[in-house]
Amino acid sequence: NTPSGPVGPFVHPGTYTIRLTVDGKINEQPILVRLDPRVSISDVDLQAQTDNSLACYNAYKELQTLREAIDKNLDNTKFKWKKGQRDLAVALRGSGAPDNPDIMYGSISESPLERETVVGLQDKLLHMLLLLQSVDAKPTGQAIGAVQKLQARKLELQAKWKEITK
Repeated sequence: NTPSGPVGPFVHPGTYTIRLTVDGKINEQPILVRLDPRVSISDVDLQAQTDNSLACYNAYKELQTLREAIDKNLDNTKFKWKKGQRDLAVALRGSGAPDNPDIMYGSISESPLERETVVGLQDKLLHMLLLLQSVDAKPTGQAIGAVQKLQARKLELQAKWKEITK
């Protein structure tokens, strides 16, 4: 039952250490990750791609934690909701689960805070992550701006959840 997604960002080229622990014995091995030699992208541009991809992925994971907290409260029959609080939690969560985005034919757009949901924002973060990872080029100013707006919206949804559960 291992989920197929979301797929995280590509590993940035560099030297890493792989650690395997078996019956308390630790085995370590260095590994060198190199960029595909057919790709020509500057180190600065590749770092910008990595940084923005990680920002999307980490924000997605934070929202996953938030979604799980909402689900836990919604599933807990002993949780005491104040009047209207449960409906606000359901609306904040959104329906279903995030899906693998289609960056070829799909798109994302900004929503007003009152219409944004955790699931919807997770979808947008996955869309941007895939978009950033699908090209061997410097992220555009628009892409970087979108990542920043999505991160800001994540903070707003987290604050909204705190307000709901006060």
